[in-house]
Amino acid sequence: MKKLFLISLSVLLLMSFIGCDESAEEDIDPPTALVLTATTNGLGVNLAWTGSTTEDIDGYTVYFDGAVIAEEITTTSYQHTAPGNLGDYEVVAVRDDQESDPATASSELVEGTSNTIWYMGDSSPDHPSGFGWDKMDGSGMEYNLDAANHPLIDFLLDSEMDIITPDIELAGGNETWFKYYSSYTNITEALENIGDYGTYIDGEVGEAAVVALPDGSDYYYCKMEVTSVNDTDHSITIRWGFQLIPDLRLLD
Repeated sequence: MKKLFLISLSVLLLMSFIGCDESAEEDIDPPTALVLTATTNGLGVNLAWTGSTTEDIDGYTVYFDGAVIAEEITTTSYQHTAPGNLGDYEVVAVRDDQESDPATASSELVEGTSNTIWYMGDSSPDHPSGFGWDKMDGSGMEYNLDAANHPLIDFLLDSEMDIITPDIELAGGNETWFKYYSSYTNITEALENIGDYGTYIDGEVGEAAVVALPDGSDYYYCKMEVTSVNDTDHSITIRWGFQLIPDLRLLD
């Protein structure tokens, strides 16, 4: 009986030890508030985040589209100098072989596939001639030409079916720049020199462009394409992709 008691006691002690060892590996508090900004040349991405509150971490690992691009980082920032394309970023705190949940952010475009605008000769309030993007979330919206909408409009479809910068036609209208491309799918990055841009593009099927939107000392870039033209009601339909990171010229 004494021998059986000692064996049982040993088993209990072993189980207790194992339980304590498992509970000792506490979860790592994740980094938070991952923010992406453009590098000086507009073709790279700066990452900055709020550090983990767990004190005994070894550092941070950075992932880009699921692949490790940096390890053992002991600061709360990293520069991805030449990503070459757009993608999703994750930053995790690391202790030994354990990782925290990630802080996440993306450089991918916000996309719209079917927005229709009508030429300025159409006076119907249900046929808007203006279009603009919200720089906070990248969403795009059609606008009629009421004065209250002028600050929201980034381009117009004029009476000749050209897509033009608003400041040509609207009092106090925004200044917008266009760079023509032969194909939407060929647009991978925006040119840096605004002198290479113009004030309009033709509203024809397949017409594609990089659109540069001034915002103080920064620029927001997007790409767009005319996907259809209705000559009967003088309207066009566009698709587009908006880059939410100011001054980042990567568009694919």
